[in-house]
Parts: sequence; structure tokens; C-alpha cells
Amino acid sequence: MENLGRKTALGAAWMVFSKLAIRFIGLISTLILVRLLDPEDFGIAAMAMTIVAMVELLTTFGFEVAIIQNQRADADDYNTAWSLNVSLGLAAGTLLLLLAYPASLFYGQRELIAVFAVLSLSTFSQGLENIGLVDFRKHLTFDKEFAFRVSVKVIGFAITIPLAFWLRSYWALVIGSVSTRIATTILSYWAHPYRPSWSFKALDRIMNFSKWLFLNNMVNMFRRVGPDLIIGRISGAKGLGLYSISYEISNLPTTELVAPANRALLPGFSKIADDQARIAKQFVRVAGLLSLLSLPTGFGIAATAELFTPIVLGEDWIAAIPLIQVLALFGAVTAIQSPIATVLMAIGKPKTVSLVSLAQLFFVLPLLAYLNQRFGVIGAAIAMLVTACLALPTYAVLASRQMNVPIGSFTRVVSKPLLAALVMFYCVWRALPNLDPTVPHLLLASSAGAALFVGMIGLLWLMSGRPQNSAEKEIFDLSMQYTKKLIKR
Repeated sequence: MENLGRKTALGAAWMVFSKLAIRFIGLISTLILVRLLDPEDFGIAAMAMTIVAMVELLTTFGFEVAIIQNQRADADDYNTAWSLNVSLGLAAGTLLLLLAYPASLFYGQRELIAVFAVLSLSTFSQGLENIGLVDFRKHLTFDKEFAFRVSVKVIGFAITIPLAFWLRSYWALVIGSVSTRIATTILSYWAHPYRPSWSFKALDRIMNFSKWLFLNNMVNMFRRVGPDLIIGRISGAKGLGLYSISYEISNLPTTELVAPANRALLPGFSKIADDQARIAKQFVRVAGLLSLLSLPTGFGIAATAELFTPIVLGEDWIAAIPLIQVLALFGAVTAIQSPIATVLMAIGKPKTVSLVSLAQLFFVLPLLAYLNQRFGVIGAAIAMLVTACLALPTYAVLASRQMNVPIGSFTRVVSKPLLAALVMFYCVWRALPNLDPTVPHLLLASSAGAALFVGMIGLLWLMSGRPQNSAEKEIFDLSMQYTKKLIKR
């Protein structure tokens, strides 16, 4: 059991490291692209990718998750999952072609017709990806998944950046995306020896789990692309371009820390799904660790947005500052919720997760449309933050009822990093009038904010009686062990 815990923790570390490496490459790519392309170029690409994401809902049954959750999955499960992915990928690519003209009328951008024709190749290619890759997660061999994902990102970088220098238009983003997806499919057969064959023998078994996962994925996708549709329709290409880049940068806590950790948590918790007491204990530990990582990151991004936006993105993106601030707080709150949904999925509760996500969708889209119409793009960002804050108590209750996690335990492990992050945010924000948007001042504000957070966490840990089983103590011990190893070297 302890070995499983270590493998899960190591897997989470590999996934976070993988995501950080991918994000570093992506950040360098973004920094180059924002200097070469206009916000309108990003807006047109975002318009197209919004429709693509909606069409690809046809392929989001999550057959891979069904294989991970089923500890007795055999070759029939793998082959059936692959055959379904291929079939749905072909259907999605065809549908994308049929929607090209109506979508161009919806946005008022006729150039989108050709864009959709190219992107349909990407959708079909995704369905052909080797299903054997799921073994990397199922058997907790995340070092292999790390090598695969980083290799794909490097290929995408090597294709997109030269195209941007050459084309200086949204076509660099479109062609780069399609080329990367095709390269991913080809590389998947090199990365894993499994060779799938056409079969539907395990159709009933796969679909019994995946039908609820499909609903959950569909709802989550609409929660992600719904705002893009609304903003693109109301605020146009420039407004959507500002929002999409702001969302990408501000949601680093979710996309770079929590999401990769959740990829490791799913197979890890699936292996102990029958041990409810251990599930509850490990969940509280995970929630505390992720809060310590994600909350200071999100609040730190919000606090320093006025400094790093002119430096990192350039003067053309100054209007993105308030968007980044609000969406960074949204990302931090979302990061706290996400482990609950992951663990519920791991213990076979996809229906519960799907229904809660559906309720959020019905709330956020009307609110977002109203606030976007009334206050512009910043109104859309506020709608996202409000919805996330209102959903947090619901997820806490779910953790209590479905996993026997006392609400008080969840509140305690989250409240300390939240309070420390709020203090950090306030102090850095108050100091901003005295700082110019320069690299030295950005480094000063970031360093001071990090020191404030660590100091506050330490103080709160002392005031709570120095609990030895806390996330703060665990991270402190790990840091000390790593420091000692560095000194010995």
C-alpha cells in the first residue's frame, strides 16, 4: 500500500514536471507569437478552435478513463476503445466540414471556411492515436508519458514558430496545430508497442462507464468553449483574443500544477477505490498539498499582473491586465475543486460529477452573456469567478457525502493557504504604485510575495499547534531532504 502511495506521488511529480516543461516551451512560444501576430489573429484562431472543441465533443467519451478505472481491462477493451475513437474522429471531422460555412456566418468571418477545412484533418488524426498510451497512466509509468508529451510539444514549437515568422497571420497557428496533432498520432505508435485492431467486443462494458464520462466531458467542454462563443459573438475577434490569452496565462495554477497532478491521482485512487477510509485520508492530504501550490500561484499572478503584462506580452496587451487578475483568481478557486471531481471519478462516481458540472453550466453561461453585454470582456471574467466561488461549497459537501471526508477537515487544509495567499496579495497590491513595470521590480514583487506567503504559512502552522500530519510539515520535510541532498553533492 505504501509503495502505491509512493508511486502515485512520484507519478504526480512526473506529471507536474511534464506540464511545467510543456508550459515553459509553450510560454516561450506564446512570447514569440504575441510579438509576431495581432490580437485579431489569436481571436480568429480562437473562434475556429471553439467550434472544433465543440465538434470534438463527439470523441470525448473518455474511453481511456474507463480502461484506467477498470483494473481487469483486457485486449477487447483496448481494441473497442480505439475503434470507437477512430469512428468518432471520422464523424467529427466530417461534421466540422459541414459546419464551416454556418460558423463563418455566425462570427462574420468568411476566412474561417478555409480554416475549418484544414482543422478537420486534425480532428480525424486524433481519433487514430494509439490507445496503448493509456498504459502509461494505468500502470503509473509517468516517466514514459513525460517523454512522449514533451517530445510532441517540441515538435509543435519547431513547426509553429517558423511558420509565424514566415506567414505573420493566424495561418501559422492553424497549420501549426494540425501538424502537431498529426505528428502526435504518428509518434504514439513509436512510443508504445501496442497495435490495436478493429473490434467492438467490449462495447457494452466500455459504454456503461463512459456514457456518464461523456456527459461530464461534454459539459466541461461547453463550460470552456461556451464563454468563447459568447465573447466572440458579442466582443468580436479582438475581445476574444484578449480573453483567450488572458485565460491561458492566468490559469497556470490549474493547467500547470493541478491538472497534471490529477492525471496521476486518477489511476492511483482507482487502485484503492474499495478502501473508503484510505480514500478519505489520502484526499485530505492531496487537497492540502494542492492548495499550498495553487493558491499562492493564482493570487501571485493576480497581484503582479500590472507588472508582468507590459514586460511579457507587450504594450499592445495592456487591456488584458484586469482580465488576467480576475481569471487568475478563478483559476485558483477551480484548482481547489478539481481533485474532488478526480477522486469521485476514480471511485466510480462519474454520474455525480456530471450532474454538478451540468448545474454549473446552466448557471455560468446566462450570467456570462449578461455581464459580457453589460460590462464588456471583463464582465465575462467576473462571471467565471463568481460561478467558481459558488460551486466550491457544493464540492465540499460532495467530498463529505461521497468520500466520508469531514467538511471541517477539508476547510482546515484549504483555509490556511487561502488566508496566507490573501495577505500576500494585499501586501503586493498595495506596493504596486511604488513599482514600475521593469524586470527588477517584477522580480522584487514576486520574491517578496513568495516570502510573505511562506512566512504566513509558517506562522499559521505554529499557531495551530505544529500538526505533524499537515501538508505544510510534509512540504517542509521534503524541502529539507532535497536541500540536504544538494549540500552533499
